[in-house]
Amino acid sequence: YLMGMQAEFTRARDWVEKSLSFDKSIDASVFETTIRIIGGLLSAYDLSGDPIFLERAKQCADRLLPAFNTPTGLPWNLVNLRTGKAKNPSWTKHSSTLAEFGTEQMEWIALSQRTGNPLYREKVEHVLEHLVNSKPSSGLFPLFMDPSSGKWTSSQISFGAMGDSFYEYLLKVYLMVGRQGRWTKLLPLWQETMDAMINTLTRRSSPNKLLYVAEQKNGKLVDKMDHLVCFVPAMLALGADHTDPEAAKRYMDTASELTNTCVAFYLRHPTKISPELVLFKGGNDFISGGNHNILRPETVESLFLMWRKTKDPIYRDWGWEIFQGFEQYSRSKGGYGGVIDVRKERPYRDD
Repeated sequence: YLMGMQAEFTRARDWVEKSLSFDKSIDASVFETTIRIIGGLLSAYDLSGDPIFLERAKQCADRLLPAFNTPTGLPWNLVNLRTGKAKNPSWTKHSSTLAEFGTEQMEWIALSQRTGNPLYREKVEHVLEHLVNSKPSSGLFPLFMDPSSGKWTSSQISFGAMGDSFYEYLLKVYLMVGRQGRWTKLLPLWQETMDAMINTLTRRSSPNKLLYVAEQKNGKLVDKMDHLVCFVPAMLALGADHTDPEAAKRYMDTASELTNTCVAFYLRHPTKISPELVLFKGGNDFISGGNHNILRPETVESLFLMWRKTKDPIYRDWGWEIFQGFEQYSRSKGGYGGVIDVRKERPYRDD
């Protein structure tokens, strides 16, 4: 639709009307289904005005609603779309995951705004209220919470997997609905988390002095950084305009340095493609800790927003280099595939 490909859009729209059904006996991720399916359908509705997209988004959310039937209202991670039976996976020790239940607010609020039904908004705002009231004194939120008791079940802190997008949504929900009313408190809370991240988790490598965001486990820092963390520069750039000048400078300086680090994840490999995660061994310069790439967008998002914010052409140049890497090593006849080992001169794609 954005590119004027009306014939293709119409074909997809007709499929959504005639063939898209959520009456499936599968355990769906509440989070993934929310951000991709509901978010995608609402975007198509906003662009086209075609009511079929809004109707399908509502049908999808209605299938997810049973996940919120817990003593606290915090949703389970998984729900069977046909039966409504919900659960958490065993690998989380049956806890709910911060980056999942903390990253559903924008889409459900948007659904309420467009349907006029407050139910969707109320479900996810209740979760956000519980999180705000459960904020640790450190300003950094653990990764897991029990949806029955509403208590944290972990002390692990990460801006990578299982933590990342919660912090992003603190800011974006404020920008969406928090300029007045009860959610004005989200901006100072977001700033508190950013200051805690910078003060507690950021470190520099040796000898190249790359700034990175470590994880915290059992009260100790772990010198590991997921590619997922590379959303942080974009988030800081987006939030800097809503802070005082001193904080804005600090956030933009941090965003600039972290972008440099994330770009290094790409350009230091022969493919010009980043691994899934890197390790800063003992604070030394990084090595690949997970050699595959599954086409994650975080660094490119940060390059895009950093260029918009600063107009420094280096961000476009870096983006072009990364794009060429994906064109050369990820592109196939039918689309783009992940790269199995970004360290190899001639890597294989996954399927």
